[in-house]
Amino acid sequence: MAEGDTVASRFTWRGTQHGPFLGMPATSEQITVTGMVFDRVVDGQLVESQILMNTLSILAQLGAITQPGQTPA
Repeated sequence: MAEGDTVASRFTWRGTQHGPFLGMPATSEQITVTGMVFDRVVDGQLVESQILMNTLSILAQLGAITQPGQTPA
């Protein structure tokens, strides 16, 4: 979706944690995260990019936190 100089898009990323993340050692866990990107384009050049993603979901999928109703690992 675009309006004026701003473009918004949704994403789904999937991957496996092979290295440290936010101070956590690699777990080899597969995760999926969703989010949105807001890019600002001026004269055909990308001048600003903001990525908003569900980091809380990543932490829960890696076992760093428990969500309500979830049994701790």
